[in-house]
Amino acid sequence: MKINSNSFETWFEDQLGLGLVDIKFAVTPGKGVTSTAIKNELLAAEAMIGAGYVMGLAPRATSVLPKEVMDVINAAHI
Repeated sequence: MKINSNSFETWFEDQLGLGLVDIKFAVTPGKGVTSTAIKNELLAAEAMIGAGYVMGLAPRATSVLPKEVMDVINAAHI
């Protein structure tokens, strides 16, 4: 799958023209991970950012996404 750096932007602009209002991302629990654990980690991260403990480069998400999906995400940041 070949992706150029404008593919996400083009897709997004097209979708806005079709009435897209926003995009929601969901974190879903998996094997050994509960919704409560996910919520607690997000709240702890927000608290650390708010308290100034996280400085410099923003944390990078780690994921088990298919390569094709990561290519789209990475292309959007170029």
